[in-house]
Amino acid sequence: MRAIFVISGFQNAGKTHTAWLVYNLLKGMGEEKEFHCGNNRRWTYDEVIDKINEFLPDFRAVIEVEGRKIAVLSQADKLFVFKKEIQWAIKDAKVDYVICCARKRNRKNSVKWELRTKYGLYISNWKEKTYYQPSNKDKRINDVKKISEEVYQAVIRKLKKEVTLSLPVVGDDLATMNSLCRQLSDIPGCETNMDDKTLTFDVTDEKLRNRIFAIMQKCPPVYYSDKYREFEGQIIELLK
Repeated sequence: MRAIFVISGFQNAGKTHTAWLVYNLLKGMGEEKEFHCGNNRRWTYDEVIDKINEFLPDFRAVIEVEGRKIAVLSQADKLFVFKKEIQWAIKDAKVDYVICCARKRNRKNSVKWELRTKYGLYISNWKEKTYYQPSNKDKRINDVKKISEEVYQAVIRKLKKEVTLSLPVVGDDLATMNSLCRQLSDIPGCETNMDDKTLTFDVTDEKLRNRIFAIMQKCPPVYYSDKYREFEGQIIELLK
């Protein structure tokens, strides 16, 4: 998993409605991989559309956009349910991004507390990546549409900032490559592919770039190689 986008707000502020609109925006430009909703998670998308004027139940879905899997999770009330949902997204669905909801409260054993303490590193800027729903019911419909568009655009921007570059591995030094891949994989926001010897990350994230460089610089066979200079040069060109 590379990043989490949080839709936050008071009870009944429209978080599920916002998540639903974001899901439909993403579905319009990608491919739906999974959709679970309603009683026993058995409702189809069409069944939800039929009932949406009456009520919108919590749902979870996975969409693939430009080769990246994105989970949308609307459950935000009970922490024990949310834990199951986000673990399903990360471990079972193996998604790259998570869009989820959280009530505004930030006390211990709340969903937001879980996000901040356990997954905070994946939210590079909490204020920037958290989209607040107002408690004013008169403004809810307009704000739901506005906020869903903001979340959607933020996800698309993140997708477009990501690049996949060849790792600066020297020759057939498998031990060095394995060590390098393991260390880079431990950085939130990085994904390594040992078969292709590649690294995927948000090239515009300065803190992330610095962490990547710091790990490579501690590995002399990599740091003093021409391939490292080539890797560095590619990043410089991408940032121009």
